[in-house]
Amino acid sequence: MKNFIFKLLVCISFFTSCDKDEPNNLPELENTKSDLTLMTNINDPLLAIHKDNDVETYYYGERDNKGIPLGINLVEVVRQKNTTLISFNENGQPKKIFTQNGVQISLDWLSNESASVVMVSPNGEQQINFIVNPSETSSKVNPKSLATSRLNKKIITNRSLKALDFNKIKNTNKGNVKINTSSCFKPTNVPRVDLIVKSNVTGLWKGRFPAKKGSETGEYYTTIPTKTAAEINIKEDICTPLADAFKITCKIAQNTLFLDALCISLSAAIASSGIGAPVAAPFFAACEATVFELRLICPFNKITIPLATKLCESPEVNRTFTESLKIYAVASGAVLTSDGGNSITSTTEVVDGRGPFPSLKIELGSETSISPLTISPSIPKNGQSYNVYIDLLCVYQNTKVEFTVVGTDGFNDTNTSISSTTSMQPSKNETFYFNIPGADTGVRDKITIKITFPDGTSKTRKASLIFS
Repeated sequence: MKNFIFKLLVCISFFTSCDKDEPNNLPELENTKSDLTLMTNINDPLLAIHKDNDVETYYYGERDNKGIPLGINLVEVVRQKNTTLISFNENGQPKKIFTQNGVQISLDWLSNESASVVMVSPNGEQQINFIVNPSETSSKVNPKSLATSRLNKKIITNRSLKALDFNKIKNTNKGNVKINTSSCFKPTNVPRVDLIVKSNVTGLWKGRFPAKKGSETGEYYTTIPTKTAAEINIKEDICTPLADAFKITCKIAQNTLFLDALCISLSAAIASSGIGAPVAAPFFAACEATVFELRLICPFNKITIPLATKLCESPEVNRTFTESLKIYAVASGAVLTSDGGNSITSTTEVVDGRGPFPSLKIELGSETSISPLTISPSIPKNGQSYNVYIDLLCVYQNTKVEFTVVGTDGFNDTNTSISSTTSMQPSKNETFYFNIPGADTGVRDKITIKITFPDGTSKTRKASLIFS
């Protein structure tokens, strides 16, 4: 059993001059180098690393039981020590983006060319819902539309201690790392958990491994290399399948119509929402940065010669992992701390690189923190009611949640809920949700949720949407 790292130092001039039978029809890119590492360990979700000057891009995905790559589902771009995380669906379309400035972007694809987009501000207080359709880059809003049929209706409210819906997995493989998350000193679920691995010998970064939800509350699992991979043919079993995976992921870089329309659609949504420039600035910055990264997501987008026919012919280099590692876990993707922070880490452990690995624990503390709003459906249709959910972690007695909706059709209603805990000890988490009656197409609703804590302090979350 051997573990191979297939590392290619790719000079663009090689592609344009070394093959004398190939016409030189590529643009002049002198002194441009890229460094590609293909990871072949059967337990390693990291498929490849691409380095280009000061930018490092990590490609994660699924493998079969032989270690053959099946597809890319997460790309991590590290630029000047700032990180952008982009997850992809099975069609190679981005579905969730964690930008460098803290804005979160979720995309629900309606077709190959259009998507429903939700952007949440870094502090979680403001979100924008809009549709990106290159054939219709401006939302048609009719502020004079009167949906009188809902003016005599009320917001329906409820709350639940039910856990959020996560993709659950429990794996007892020797290479697994178990990560437990807790809040109020009790197990609790969080939106995202990753394992960071570094070399204990050199201090070099080894990878970021996304964790999946286990069968119990606050339980997550991920896998890092614990043994060497089987001897496999790099060209047939690694490089060629990975080239096919890159083809799918690279489609977004070629979807110029969608990328051009993304920030235009955001501008229209912000203009109609009425939010001020200071609040809007992070959304615009995140949108521009996201479009920039997506255009460059494919490491070979400047090379017209396919990966499989050139890079896969390069010689491979053998190497075995035996060094000790430093590992720690990171919970992120929501407002997890009372001061508005959106990430928190466990302690760092030094471990034998062959495993087995110890469990890690992330303690979120005992102060109330608030998740971003979840709106379902994010863009309701004509006359369709919708639900708004908000999660509070570590909820104390007499915490008040005040929900207000103001529509351009004249609808205006407020509903208030009180936390259900009856003891002086906080409950681990509580979900409040509100049902809002449907309105006519073009009506815009402005949503405000105010959370007032027992000590009299309060925080707000805001969002807006247009009935399609």
